[in-house]
Amino acid sequence: MFLISHAIYYQLGFGIIISYKLSIIIKIFFVLSVLFHRLIFATVIL
Repeated sequence: MFLISHAIYYQLGFGIIISYKLSIIIKIFFVLSVLFHRLIFATVIL
């Protein structure tokens, strides 16, 4: 019983870590894409 609950807890923690890393990666990509679009927009205006 203890091993099963420990395994479930470990999997939940692992999923939280993965989703946290994924959210960081998504935020970085979002910021980069916004900066890239602004750069293109600025070059088009200039």
